Amino acid sequence: MNNYLVIHPEVKEALAANKAVVALESTIISHGMPYPKNIETALAVEEVCGKMVLCLQRLLS
Repeated sequence: MNNYLVIHPEVKEALAANKAVVALESTIISHGMPYPKNIETALAVEEVCGKMVLCLQRLLS
């Protein structure tokens, strides 16, 4: 990759294992919402995505 893109180790591992990766559009969180609601929303969405992944893993195993 280039010097301007940093990929989290967890994402690298998922890509290497050919697993799905979710990328969320974050403009509304970073520019459209006031602090601290933007942080609360980002964390809540991240938690929901994590729970969805766990559900999918259980269904597929």
